[in-house]
Amino acid sequence: MKCGTMSSISFSENSESQTVIQRSWVFAGIVILGLVLRFFNLGAAPLGESEAQQAYHVLNPADESFVSPLYMSITSFLFWLFGATNFLARLLPALMGSALIFLPLFFQKEQKDGSALWIALWLAIDPGLVATSRQVNTQILLLTTLLFSLVFLWNKKYFLGLLFGLFSIFSTPFFFHILIPVLLTGFVATYFWGMDFTPIRMKDFLKPWIWIVFLVVFLLISCFMFLPQNLGGWVNFLPQYLKAWRSSSETGYSLFLFGIIGYESALLFMAILGGIRFFKQNTTARVMLTGAGLTLLWVLVFPGKQVLDLIFVIAPLTYLAGIQLHEMIQHSLRERRLSLVLGIALLGIFAYLSQIIFRGFGGENLFLKVLSILIPLLVAMILTLIVMWDSSLSTALHGIYWALGIFLILLSTFSLFRITSVESGKEVWKVPGAIQGERTMLSFVKEVDEWRKVRSTPLTVAIPAEGYVWKWVFRNYSTVPLGTGLSNGSQPDILVTSSMVTMDSTVGYRGRVFQAGQIVNWAFLTPSEWLEWIFSRNLPNVVIQKQEVILWVRNEILAEGLSGIQSSTSPGAFSTLPKEKQTD
Repeated sequence: MKCGTMSSISFSENSESQTVIQRSWVFAGIVILGLVLRFFNLGAAPLGESEAQQAYHVLNPADESFVSPLYMSITSFLFWLFGATNFLARLLPALMGSALIFLPLFFQKEQKDGSALWIALWLAIDPGLVATSRQVNTQILLLTTLLFSLVFLWNKKYFLGLLFGLFSIFSTPFFFHILIPVLLTGFVATYFWGMDFTPIRMKDFLKPWIWIVFLVVFLLISCFMFLPQNLGGWVNFLPQYLKAWRSSSETGYSLFLFGIIGYESALLFMAILGGIRFFKQNTTARVMLTGAGLTLLWVLVFPGKQVLDLIFVIAPLTYLAGIQLHEMIQHSLRERRLSLVLGIALLGIFAYLSQIIFRGFGGENLFLKVLSILIPLLVAMILTLIVMWDSSLSTALHGIYWALGIFLILLSTFSLFRITSVESGKEVWKVPGAIQGERTMLSFVKEVDEWRKVRSTPLTVAIPAEGYVWKWVFRNYSTVPLGTGLSNGSQPDILVTSSMVTMDSTVGYRGRVFQAGQIVNWAFLTPSEWLEWIFSRNLPNVVIQKQEVILWVRNEILAEGLSGIQSSTSPGAFSTLPKEKQTD
């Protein structure tokens, strides 16, 4: 009897050990997937206007704009080591976004039942989180540091909780704005949902050594991060924040709506199912659902809202979606219907491919377009219902959940691939204002610089006075505002002007037109066009405003290039750049 007991214990331990090893390998695969999605072609796309503002401020701290002390301290060190590039400008947000994948490792209950893996998967592949991680912004810095601070405090790691709380404060003054829905969620969780915060015991939290070490670290980090120019930005933040509440919003509600529908439909569907299923039995699920709802309302009422602010809503929804996906998989295994799930996946793929094939059906008729999308999906769901009806109604409905879920996952996957592409003009989650022809322009300017015979002084480029994106693009050259001369009385070597502007100062220059980018007038889209965009990313030309600029080169430099030694870059480069037209 004793021998049998020992053997059963040994078998149980071996089984648990194998489960841990298997989950570790799966988690490693999830981490690798998340890293690939965040770092693939990270520096290929040009920086948008708000990205360029923060990156340029790191290079020129005397500039009046304000940047996160956390971002500036780390990124300035990277720029000092390796030089300023698009990749390094986005490196810290990408690392912070990748760190979110490790957050479920601290969920003890979810670690035991395996649902933490699915929460980590949602954090790794969510289109909104991936998009925010691939851009220069303070939202992802605040989200990551704040969540780790709360998790560490909950797990009695008080020093780490305070430390990451300090990092969240240093990430952006916007911390105090997001702290309001967090505190409201804690209040509702305590007095309405009966959340027990006993793991955070005040007697342990107030131990003297914790605060002594924390104050020392606080002083060290403050000296490192609080540069004089940043102090001014922090002081000016409060009046600017209060002023933002009285201003009109520049981001319409339609962008938020389709930022969710076009990218987060699968997450939202799974989170709603998870919220309904686990609302009564799982206190954490109630808190997450409450936090997501309160944060969404708070973000929407703020006039200074941005689409990237939705990540504070997405984060708690990943928990609900993760535990729901885990439950659906466990249900399929219990019912021995995993093979049918694969069949449902094929039906979901059929539905998605069918709507792509018939997306042109109906022309501008919104009703016919909706039918072309819904009919293949309804066919897949009906077939699923028929196939699984022989088991039970519960299993049949479960199959319908799978059919709809797989269809929406395919839609979100399509959005995910679009986000990781270099093209950024047609994506709601990407920062506008990027100069799409950046590489071609810089290649041209480099060739012009090589044409000059006298290179004792740096090449001077006159750029538009407004906006930071031009300052960032020509960061390696000497720049002056357009329309101003140099201190020695001479004219700039290159002028950058709009293609629609004719200037007297361009006399003595020859120019070349470049495609600068495009602006999408999202407010002009009709419901039918929004539907077309969600499923295919097609936009009518009437809402796309293409931008062109002219780079004007002084005739003296051009003559030097034409009279120089024949090479691959000297005489013919100015007249043979592809897809550009010459302007005299």
